[in-house]
Amino acid sequence: MKLPESQLGEDIDLSDSTVNFYEFYNRTDAQANFEKRFFEKTSNKWVDHDYFKEKPGKFVLLNKDKKVKQLKEAQDLEQELLEVISESEQKFACRLD
Repeated sequence: MKLPESQLGEDIDLSDSTVNFYEFYNRTDAQANFEKRFFEKTSNKWVDHDYFKEKPGKFVLLNKDKKVKQLKEAQDLEQELLEVISESEQKFACRLD
């Protein structure tokens, strides 16, 4: 159920049409609503999120920590590669005079 505007805080921007506010009587109702909406958006059940499969035209689940770790590893490998290239250029530089 959406909250009436009178119950919302003054610091909430109600002009954003993508924001929905729901009030639930208990945690079970809130979880059920989340699981229903998760399935609508992804076509995957939340209980199976460890085995998430991407579906065409649906949202995907991102693992931010994994992506940050992969990016850091790629940057480290790039730095090592640049150092090897620099060392090779110095070691095998041709001196044509």
